[in-house]
Amino acid sequence: MKKQLVAIIVAGLLVFSTMGASSAGAVRVLGTARSYANCDALHKRWQYGVAKSRKAARRQVKTGHYKPHISRAGYRANSDLDADKDGTACEVLK
Repeated sequence: MKKQLVAIIVAGLLVFSTMGASSAGAVRVLGTARSYANCDALHKRWQYGVAKSRKAARRQVKTGHYKPHISRAGYRANSDLDADKDGTACEVLK
């Protein structure tokens, strides 16, 4: 009985400690959308710009641009760099 109780407590601690670490890491990763001062700086991270959705990225390809990276958070942080307000910041023409 005592061994079972100790085993349950140890298992519970392991589960909760790993859950806390993984969820904290996920929040950190999701919350790292960086704002760039200009398109040259953004292109160092995303060579062909950043789109807010797959639809916006497809629109760029159809209009003769390279396919941008798709990141809603990245676009939100840099939407001021989207001069034509088409859903893609710093797009690059082929």
